[in-house]
Amino acid sequence: MEEFRAFYGMALPVWEGEKGPRPVMIEDVPGLVSRLRRVPDHSRRLYLLMDGMRWDLWERIREGPIWAHCPTDTATQLSRFERALDDLDTDGREGSLLWKLSGIDEKVHSEKGPLSHLSGNIISYLEIEWLHRLRRLSPGTLLILFADHGFVENPAFDPSAKYENPRYIHGKDSPFEVIVPWAWVMRV
Repeated sequence: MEEFRAFYGMALPVWEGEKGPRPVMIEDVPGLVSRLRRVPDHSRRLYLLMDGMRWDLWERIREGPIWAHCPTDTATQLSRFERALDDLDTDGREGSLLWKLSGIDEKVHSEKGPLSHLSGNIISYLEIEWLHRLRRLSPGTLLILFADHGFVENPAFDPSAKYENPRYIHGKDSPFEVIVPWAWVMRV
């Protein structure tokens, strides 16, 4: 983990200065779909920001990772995404929309149990709060799902004092906070 932090700490300023090649980052999300050949024609594009969705919690996403900027918080990531979205040409399609799924991050900040409890609560949140909305989307809607940052277990967490300290935190530079998922799906 320390090797990753050292690497990331040295590489991020270079990437942000656009002085060389870099991994895919949040500001690249709006343009990712236009670079893929297998994306079908679509009438609408919708971006679904999964606030705080860590890579290993969304294992079925296979498009690939994006990297978060430091600090790994929503405000930093969203400002970069919105600037990139403003620069994107929508190719004459209906305007893009951004939906933010805040409940994932809320679960991360409030959960005091183990990761298995957190995962179950996140899945329940998605089923209860979002499944019905996604089912109502019109055919031809392209969904681009992506996360803004992940999280780690707080090393200072003490189960005997669980109401005083959070169990899960984010904002730093670990791989669990920096490397997050993205994918696209089509409503048919």
